[in-house]
Amino acid sequence: MAATKIQKKETVEKKEEGKGPGKKGALELISETFNDGIKYLEKNVRDLFADMLKIEVLSLGVFLVLAAIAVAPWFIFLVAPSFEGLNIPLLVFSAIVFTVALLLSVAISSVQYNAVDKRAKNGAVAIIHQSRQNFVPVIAYYLIITILMAVAFLPAALLFISGNVVMMLGAFALLLLAFLVLVVAGFLLQFGLWELVINRKGPFESMKRSYALVTRGNIIKILLFDICFFVASFGFGLIFSVLNYIVQIIASLFELLNAELGLAASLLASLLVSAVEGAVIGAVLLPFAYLFWKKLEELGG
Repeated sequence: MAATKIQKKETVEKKEEGKGPGKKGALELISETFNDGIKYLEKNVRDLFADMLKIEVLSLGVFLVLAAIAVAPWFIFLVAPSFEGLNIPLLVFSAIVFTVALLLSVAISSVQYNAVDKRAKNGAVAIIHQSRQNFVPVIAYYLIITILMAVAFLPAALLFISGNVVMMLGAFALLLLAFLVLVVAGFLLQFGLWELVINRKGPFESMKRSYALVTRGNIIKILLFDICFFVASFGFGLIFSVLNYIVQIIASLFELLNAELGLAASLLASLLVSAVEGAVIGAVLLPFAYLFWKKLEELGG
């Protein structure tokens, strides 16, 4: 009798192990993520939206100010053509400032990931401080991605430059292949930034960890989640496209009164809609991606 009870106990334990987190199906995991995401939003959406809006405005503001500084010297040629000999130094200056603007904007935007994590832990992100912390690893990460993209598209670009018809057909095939390779790479590395800015892993280690999370029995789960996320993102994008169209119509009314005023109103409205769209998507959709990533980590990736 004692042996029978022990066997039954072992059987029950094995069944319970079989129902553990590692055995969750795709629909069950996505359903849990959705439910947890709703709870997260009920608690944090207002504060998180404020965080996201600050990040969007700061990122966009820094980029626009530095981009304006990069472009401003070229107006010298409009009023003083005699300064034409300065074109090369000015070109170098503009390229450097524009690159810095892009890098700073990317680093600031990456703080969105930290904001989601901080709110999940009942905290708030320090945007400037976190931007400084993220700058070097995020730039290194994107530099690696850029190099991979350049390597993928370089053969096709070289064939296009040749001008030969047969070569150009081959270039088109290589271009399609490179695009498919990048789509697959994007799928495999989609959790890299989470690992980079939250778990503070290095760029290569983050990519390696993302690859492990995707390939260790989670491909179908992640693919289904990505489809849901894409559909939701597309829906928000469509809504804000319509909103932007309406705003542009209103801005065109100002143009009837004054052309410069209309142009300024149109530009300002576009920037405002863009910032709000980024903040809404970051506050509403990004938490689901965060929670899904966390659940994959719990599965043992």
